Amino acid sequence: MREDITISIVKGDICQVDSEVMVLKFAQAHYGADSIVADILRSNGKLRKSLKLAAGEVAEFEGTKGITANCILFIGTRALADFSYRDVEEFGYRAVHAVTRERPHARSMSLTFHGPGFGLDEAEAGRALVTGIINAFRGYRDHKIRNISVVEMNAARVQRVSQVLSAFLSSTDVGSVVQVSHTSWRISADEEVSAFNKVRLSGEVSVAQSQRRGFGSSPHVFVAMPFAKEFEDIYYYGIQGPVHEANFLCERVDQISFVGDILEKIKSKIRSAKLVIADLSGANPNVYLEVGYAWGLGIPTILLLKKDMSLLFDVRGQRCLIYDGIRDLEQKLATELSTLVD
Repeated sequence: MREDITISIVKGDICQVDSEVMVLKFAQAHYGADSIVADILRSNGKLRKSLKLAAGEVAEFEGTKGITANCILFIGTRALADFSYRDVEEFGYRAVHAVTRERPHARSMSLTFHGPGFGLDEAEAGRALVTGIINAFRGYRDHKIRNISVVEMNAARVQRVSQVLSAFLSSTDVGSVVQVSHTSWRISADEEVSAFNKVRLSGEVSVAQSQRRGFGSSPHVFVAMPFAKEFEDIYYYGIQGPVHEANFLCERVDQISFVGDILEKIKSKIRSAKLVIADLSGANPNVYLEVGYAWGLGIPTILLLKKDMSLLFDVRGQRCLIYDGIRDLEQKLATELSTLVD
């Protein structure tokens, strides 16, 4: 009889997390954690030429100095600019299958969190990733995996996503789930649940299946704001919370971590948005540019401004929500969104 698995959200550096196999994506170039790991492999003579993997292909490397895992797997995915919630779900699914195929006796694996930084809602991305993992676990009986660590450097994100997953796993037809701690859950190996085990064993998640579960199908709000540390809590607690409460996904493109054609990515997100929220505090020229693009497309826009800050000449006649702190912003934005939704 198969044993249960435990899925944990772990705060830390994936290079130092204790697991037998580390799984990373290769989105047709290196970004973030996979870039760091590739550099370590290269410096230790394990990677002698640029990594090239088509979507679905896997490259395996033995562990090396500076990496705790015994084995590193890279899985090719679509380019980061095209990476969607469906791709996040598929990556979770493929990660389990790749470990089972390449390291059939492995009992633990680690992978990074995917989504924030390149235009995806962190809560929806977390639900999609865990769903992909559970799909693979429930649909494939021969693996030996017992512990899966989803690693994230940002402690606040660990807590936010853990809260989302606790609600998701308790309300979805997953079967027997036991919450081991605030950031980990034990999934029963014995129950077969139709909502979670109809993914094809080839490792692919079909578009129809992803849409059936709804990942990425809800309307989204695009947020335009400066990408500075002092705005992080404003985004995650003053803006994201009310947006989620209004049943929208909350998306932005992190101009710091995103590499590629960022302008086209931003334009695409604005074009498909139900609504744009723009924080004009600090008079960031990129934010004003994004507001102008949204206006040109006729997309409804909510303008925000921190108290005691001023607007530039060309928007002084426009209505703004003036906020004095995160709690004030949360309340005012929730009220504004409720009038739009109604």
